[in-house]
Amino acid sequence: LLRFVPATAEVVMGIDCAALRGHPLIQDWLIEHQASWSGADDDLARFLADAGLDPLRDVDQVVVGVVPGRPRGQGLAVFAGHFDTAALAAAMQKRGGTVATIGTTVGYAFSSPPRVEILVALVSPTLVIAGDEATVRGTLAPNADHSQLADRETGAGRVDLGSDFWLVAVVPEEMRRHAAAVANDVSRGANEVRGLVLASGAIQRVTMQACLGTSLFLRGVAVADTGDNAELIRDAVKGALAAMRLEVGASSKELVDVLRDVDVTQRSTEVTVNAEVPVRLIETLLRERHTCSAGHTR
Repeated sequence: LLRFVPATAEVVMGIDCAALRGHPLIQDWLIEHQASWSGADDDLARFLADAGLDPLRDVDQVVVGVVPGRPRGQGLAVFAGHFDTAALAAAMQKRGGTVATIGTTVGYAFSSPPRVEILVALVSPTLVIAGDEATVRGTLAPNADHSQLADRETGAGRVDLGSDFWLVAVVPEEMRRHAAAVANDVSRGANEVRGLVLASGAIQRVTMQACLGTSLFLRGVAVADTGDNAELIRDAVKGALAAMRLEVGASSKELVDVLRDVDVTQRSTEVTVNAEVPVRLIETLLRERHTCSAGHTR
């Protein structure tokens, strides 16, 4: 799917929906939330019914590429799975989609000023691409250049594209410049958070990945501009984790243990964070949150 991500993308993200929906934790969540999710938006529910599409069942993989610059909202999402293209086409036409061809591929365009025009390309019964029209047309053009960002980070050993979820991103210069200003806005008494935000201004690239098994395994890598700044980032992350342990206190010994076991290391300009959260702890926290939410709604 990465071959459809444009070369100009500075954020690339992937989700293995098929692997996630096969996990007991996700299956339980889907059973609990499916009814309310389906009816949350009547228009969406009617569209999905007309299109013969159940995203939770029919979409196996998603890759997203975000292109920087103006206007906002540039980029695309690539969906791999099983699609009834005839029903999907009819559902989009029914809602004002106009036919737009890209070579031999048929798509449907939706105009919603002042936003950019959205184009949904029905590449095949197993592949759909949606995004702003310029990006979608560009990525489907013959001999189009495509993103090497994820491949470079994989080659450097910073991310595993076989994970259930992964993300690679170039941190924009503008965001790095604003880190100091944001740090100054952090409330007093939150020195650890302020230090982490301030140190983040030195980060040039980040990668993240997650795998769900008997535990949720998390890994993140930040690449700083210098080794000294990488050391500052490492110390800021450790300080933030210590503050979180104090905040949790005696309310959850298991969560404190998880936070204590988070591994933060530095090598040259790279800072790597590894964490493992047992599924049973996630289930406990979700139950507690559900109980609190139910109490507030009474």
